[in-house]
Amino acid sequence: CVGEGKMQLRCRHPGGTCTFAVPLEATVGVLQETLSRETGIPAGRQRVLAGFPPKALTLADPTSAVASLGLRQGDLLTVEEAKGEATPVLPLGPSPSPLTNPLEHPPGSG
Repeated sequence: CVGEGKMQLRCRHPGGTCTFAVPLEATVGVLQETLSRETGIPAGRQRVLAGFPPKALTLADPTSAVASLGLRQGDLLTVEEAKGEATPVLPLGPSPSPLTNPLEHPPGSG
């Protein structure tokens, strides 16, 4: 039995099948984290299809609502690992600029 305010979804993935529930107000990021736990496929490498015939879901914005994907109670999601084109994931922190090297001295400074 699914609790109030949750949507139960089924999932087919390379390792088998599973069933899980997500809160109705969940974000795409929460869905991707859940799928990652259930399938072992990292969020940035997930290709998720739904409907019949199956169509790829747009998961580019992890802050958007799962409701925006048009999923319904009991829908079957097919999760595959993307080959080559990883979906961008928000960076964890600032990355050093490849254009500057703090060890280089400007010409004429030494």
